[in-house]
Amino acid sequence: MNLRKIILISAAAVIFLSAYLSWKSPVARSIRKGENVNILLVGTDFVQNTLHSDTIVLMSYSPKNGFLDLVSIPRDTKINFADDSSIKGIHRINEVFAYYYKKEKNYAAGLDAIRTLAASLLHGRVEIPFYIQVNYASFIKFIDIIGGVSVDVEEAMKYDDTAQNLHIDFKPGLQRLNGKKALEYVRYRV
Repeated sequence: MNLRKIILISAAAVIFLSAYLSWKSPVARSIRKGENVNILLVGTDFVQNTLHSDTIVLMSYSPKNGFLDLVSIPRDTKINFADDSSIKGIHRINEVFAYYYKKEKNYAAGLDAIRTLAASLLHGRVEIPFYIQVNYASFIKFIDIIGGVSVDVEEAMKYDDTAQNLHIDFKPGLQRLNGKKALEYVRYRV
């Protein structure tokens, strides 16, 4: 199982446990009623003065059978805003967050737009009432809080991007990564 899946499953488990323990939350109420809970996880960054939503995952938890399903929505998924002529030049789902954030000056507008669009991509068969935003800082904090993650690096990973001040250098072998190193690992590009 790759690191991204482990992190997503761990994050989802912590989120659902936190929500379950918070009796007043709508997520906890749904779980207590035995209803499926659908949450859109949106991984965001702010690089070179631009917002991105490059990770979009639908998490669906069934309290009746204890299953957690994760469906990744590729960031380059083509979209069509035929209903809204005010949106010109938006062709991929990961452009929606930045557009609405810039237009409305708040994160919630962008996240609501992605959540609504993701539900429409599923032809209305799945309602997605909740979302979670994870940025680089919260990703690092989460990994540090759980004590890091173990990763078996299969081959050397070397990548330098001076524009983003991103410098990755992993040697093969089993390693325990803290939050900063885990972020480098998931940001690695070939």
